[in-house]
Amino acid sequence: MSGHPERFTFEQVADALRRAAGIQAGAAKLLGCNRSVVAGYMVRYPELREQAEELVEETLDVAELGLVKKLRDGNLTALIFYLKTKGKHRGYVERRETTGAVDAPPVQVSQVPFDPQLFARMTPEAQAVMEAEFERLLAAEEDA
Repeated sequence: MSGHPERFTFEQVADALRRAAGIQAGAAKLLGCNRSVVAGYMVRYPELREQAEELVEETLDVAELGLVKKLRDGNLTALIFYLKTKGKHRGYVERRETTGAVDAPPVQVSQVPFDPQLFARMTPEAQAVMEAEFERLLAAEEDA
């Protein structure tokens, strides 16, 4: 090899993208070149980019169908994943995003240091809520 990228026909790149489900790195491996070569073809030939995008969408459809099958089989991990991604509007989220009214200024959120004196003045119920939230946050950090 002379150090210059090999030249491929439009059809060769299109075929590699089809075989790699629209994934540039996979198409490049099939062609024996760098991903940047395939990306260059996709810039020069918008039809290749459109083809790759459609192939990725089709692959996502297949993955979603697989997820639905797992849901129907009672897979708990699939159930949790589905609720966290598709059930956000029903409250199945791990974090909340807060916005103000449309015409209002942005909501300001600040983090304040822990104040043991303030904590001591809280009701036992409020302390329990704070401790539970702290434990949840620690567990989430450890999982990340």
